[in-house]
Amino acid sequence: MEIENSDVETFTFKVDVTKLLIFNTFYPHEEIFFRELISNSIDALNMIHYNRFLSKPLKFDNSEELCIKIIPNKYNRTLTIIDTGIGMTKIDMIKNLGIITKSGMQESLALDVDISLIGQFGIGFYFAYLVADKITVISKHDDDEQYLWESNSTRYFSVRYDCNEPLGRGTKIILYIKHDRFEYLEESKIRELVSKYFQLIDYPIKLLVQKGNKEEDEKKIREKCTEYEILNEIKSVLIENLNIQEHEYKNFYKLLSKSDEYFAVKNFFVDHPLKFQGVLYVPCRIPEEDMTKRNHIKLYSRRIFMMDNCVQLIPSYLNFIQGIVNIQNLPLNICRETLRRSQILNIIRKKIVENCFELLNNLQKNAILYKKFYEQFGKNYQVRCLQG
Repeated sequence: MEIENSDVETFTFKVDVTKLLIFNTFYPHEEIFFRELISNSIDALNMIHYNRFLSKPLKFDNSEELCIKIIPNKYNRTLTIIDTGIGMTKIDMIKNLGIITKSGMQESLALDVDISLIGQFGIGFYFAYLVADKITVISKHDDDEQYLWESNSTRYFSVRYDCNEPLGRGTKIILYIKHDRFEYLEESKIRELVSKYFQLIDYPIKLLVQKGNKEEDEKKIREKCTEYEILNEIKSVLIENLNIQEHEYKNFYKLLSKSDEYFAVKNFFVDHPLKFQGVLYVPCRIPEEDMTKRNHIKLYSRRIFMMDNCVQLIPSYLNFIQGIVNIQNLPLNICRETLRRSQILNIIRKKIVENCFELLNNLQKNAILYKKFYEQFGKNYQVRCLQG
């Protein structure tokens, strides 16, 4: 460690960030940085829930909304992500943002703990360097003062006491976006990423958007009006509640397929040997452009999107089934190939097939609906017979 003055401390990364970015080969899209940073914010918010469950006192108002805010600024070329989660102490910032001895995934599996309650950053944080040439993190934890972490290289970072505007409690991440990555400051791109990865998250994710303008006749100055808009207002049906209303299923189906018409729906819960939930729909029809997809099941981990179109999840004769599966205790940063080689997908596939047959057997009880269903998807049964 090297100390520049009494206020700013400069450290050398205890991890080769450049080499870490080679891991990007496991993820074909650089947008993974967005998923990782928002996931960190979700973990921090989960820690507040966990503390309340344990009746641990909080120094700040318990009524404060638990949320995530996203602020793009093209003029300053910054993308800011703010959460009202647990925050980090000075020591946390040095440890979590500068030192990695092993991945959070390995550590969590070794300790056999619930990783959804761990508010640490881990390797995913470093994917931000794919799109940013400078990163600033400001954080306030109940047990410490507000501190600022900053780095504009992959070798050094600095930490200092922050006397600027107080956060209250939580973390603010400011990415200085590279000039050739400005698409991540576009409102449409941010909406796309939130819709793809975080529509199942219960915490509101808010985007600062422009809402019209006012023009002063004399000075001809345009004043842009901004406000926060919630991007994930539709709540998921993946809750342990068997009394889900039909309109809730329909709203969720619109999220999946842009339609509210389906023949049947079923949600299910599995506790052993793997804990996961799912919701499955028998659609009235599949758009022609989607028929080439191998399946229509999306896989989530802790309600955060991981992958779709995975051939191991469902047999081809059931590829018309639409739905999602959410795994409770699977690390987000497990690579796709490792997942495919594991037994996890076989366990999930077995349960999906069981529930699909149960769903279709119940549909048979309605002769009119089943006839319409068979007219649409009867050929899939012919494929099943050929496959044995």
